[in-house]
Amino acid sequence: MKTVLITLGTFSGVLLPVIFYLLKNPEIIDKWSNIFYRFAFWMGEIREKRIVSSDLDYRITCIAKKINNEASGIIPYGIRIKWKDPIETIPYLQGGNVIIVLRKSDNLDENIVKACCAYVPHALLPKARNIIDDKILRSLDTFMTKNILAYGQYSSSYHYFVTNVLQPALEEDVGCQQMLDDIDKMNEIGMLTRILLEEYRKLGDMLYGTMEEMAYKNETKEFFEFLRRFAKRKPGDYSKLNFLGKKIKIAIILIAKKRTLRDYGIENHLKCMDMNRKNGVMRAFVFSYSQIEEESILNQEGYVIDVKRKATFSALNQFEEACNSCSYLKLTGKQNYKTKDAGGNWRSAKYLVYEVLP
Repeated sequence: MKTVLITLGTFSGVLLPVIFYLLKNPEIIDKWSNIFYRFAFWMGEIREKRIVSSDLDYRITCIAKKINNEASGIIPYGIRIKWKDPIETIPYLQGGNVIIVLRKSDNLDENIVKACCAYVPHALLPKARNIIDDKILRSLDTFMTKNILAYGQYSSSYHYFVTNVLQPALEEDVGCQQMLDDIDKMNEIGMLTRILLEEYRKLGDMLYGTMEEMAYKNETKEFFEFLRRFAKRKPGDYSKLNFLGKKIKIAIILIAKKRTLRDYGIENHLKCMDMNRKNGVMRAFVFSYSQIEEESILNQEGYVIDVKRKATFSALNQFEEACNSCSYLKLTGKQNYKTKDAGGNWRSAKYLVYEVLP
C-alpha cells in the first residue's frame, strides 16, 4: 500500500504541474488538438479510399470472372484507383488495369458510381468498340455498369446510380429502356456473352487498327437485331436461325424437342449443320435444355418399386459424338449453365461451339 501511495504521489507530482501549465497556456491544447484532428481526418480519408477501392475491386473482379468464364476476353482489364485533385480525371490503361483518377468527395456513393461509369467503357470489349453501333454500345455499357453495382448484397451506390445516372438517361432517350430490356432478355437465355459479345470480340480482334473497322457498325447492329428476335421466340416459331453477314457468319442449332428426335433422329440436326456449312456459316452454337429421363427401380422379383428421375443431355451428347467424325468441324467450347425457357422458367442448359473448317 505504501508503494502504491508513493507511486500515486509521484504521478500526481508530475501530472499536476502539466495540467496547471496547459490551463495557463491553452494555445498548447489548441495546437495538439489540431494535430490530432488532422491525423483523424487523414485516417478517415484513407478509410474512404480503401472502401471505394476494395468495393469496386471486389465487384468488378467477380463480374469479370463470371463473364470471362462464359466467353473469355470480354473484360480483359482490372481496375486501380488513384486519388488526386487534378483538373482532368481521364482514365487510362497501365499494366493490365484501367487507372481511374478520383477526387476526394464527401459522397462515397458518388465516387463509387463515377469510378464504375469510367471503368466500363475502357474495359468492356476494348478492341471492338469502333465496330459496334453507338446506341448499342452505350446500352451495353449501361447494362454492365448496372450489373457491377448491383452485384452481391444491397449497396446504396446502386441506388445512387439508378437515381442519378440511369433514370436521367432513360428520360433523355426513350428507346434506351427497350434496348436494355432486349439485352437483359439475351442475358437471361445465356446468349449475351456467349454469342453477342463473343462475336463482337472476335470481329474486333480481327479488325482492330485497320481502316475497315468503322465500316461494320451496320452489320453489328443487324446482328443485334437477329439475336433480339431470337431471344423473343415462342414455341412453334420457326424464324431464321442463322446470320450471314460479311464478317459475322453464325448458326444456332437447337436440340430440344423429344418429338423431333423420336421422328427424325439426331441425323436431322446433323443435316442442319451440314446445310449451314454449305451456306457459309463459320461458327455454330448448339444448345439444348436438359431432358428428364426415368429409370425404373426393380425389386428381386422384377417388379417396379420406384422410378428415379434425372436431368440429362443425352440428345446433345449423341450429337457431339456424331460430330466427332466430321472432318470439317472443330469443337472449341462447351459449357453447362442456367437459363430461362420460353415459359420463363429457370432450367439447366448446355451448349457446344463448333468452328467450321474450310
